[in-house]
Amino acid sequence: MNLSELEYMDSFALLSPGFGDGHYLLCESLHPSGSNGNIVVQPFEGPAQWFISSAREVTVNMDAARSDISFSADEAGYCEGVETIRAKIAAGDVYQVNLTMRATVNDVTGAELFAALCKTAVPRFAAWVRLPDGNEFISASPEMFFEKTGNTLHCQPMKGTAPKDKKDWLEKSEKDAAELAMITDLIRNDMTPLCNPRSVKVTHERRFIELPYVVQAVSDVEGTLLPDISTGEILRALHPCGSVTGAPKQAALELIQSLESTKRKYYCGSLGFINGHNAIFSILIRTAYKTTNGWIYGTGGGIVWDSDPQLELEEARMKMGILK
Repeated sequence: MNLSELEYMDSFALLSPGFGDGHYLLCESLHPSGSNGNIVVQPFEGPAQWFISSAREVTVNMDAARSDISFSADEAGYCEGVETIRAKIAAGDVYQVNLTMRATVNDVTGAELFAALCKTAVPRFAAWVRLPDGNEFISASPEMFFEKTGNTLHCQPMKGTAPKDKKDWLEKSEKDAAELAMITDLIRNDMTPLCNPRSVKVTHERRFIELPYVVQAVSDVEGTLLPDISTGEILRALHPCGSVTGAPKQAALELIQSLESTKRKYYCGSLGFINGHNAIFSILIRTAYKTTNGWIYGTGGGIVWDSDPQLELEEARMKMGILK
């Protein structure tokens, strides 16, 4: 199918091969379904939305490619926000906070934006979703939130970013390693009430994923679920993911609300596909949601005590590289 054909569909979820066991999935005619279905959308601030749809494997022809996507970033106050977080850390209120900003992408269709985000390589959890109520977002996320396979729960938090030619620097960065360790511990704690006693283990403390434009550090945490734990219960316990909040989670959320001028909405939320007893969810980073004034794209990073405001701003700019 041609990517541009989706422009004429009322509601759908196009999911990249990370969701579909190596194949693109097209989920058509999304119908709200209360608390069950095969598509789940969780905005950062709002309740989960469940949909029933018909899913099929498709081959996608990126027929809407453009090379002139332009955007403008709203960087005002970002460095000041970093300093505020550092002061809160010094006071003992928080240990780490994920601070984000927005960029506006104008004069581009959904098909053109999706093709642009996938032009170098298709991100593991790329998705284009149009909901029945008209809300729409496009994600180029590389980050898995959680995966439920039978009675096994697997989370894969992502913290630490560097340009492709700076992998050695990232591997040696004590700051970034500490940042990932804090979030891994938060995720492990969130998983523990869902799992059998002493079954939650960090299987990889830190490993590296090379993307077309950056290198990312991730960890892996696994546990054995208690009997009869549903996907909805997992989502309620883990959302929002610690990698897009900070630690402690509630204090970080309160600080985010005070520092960020606009709500995140679908950006930093989660998207899930459920297939029988199995489920896989992404974190909606590298994500743009549609407004009447264009697409709003979010970017940012985790702030810790030894964060340098200018370097944090440069990292946020670097993560916009997928738009170029």
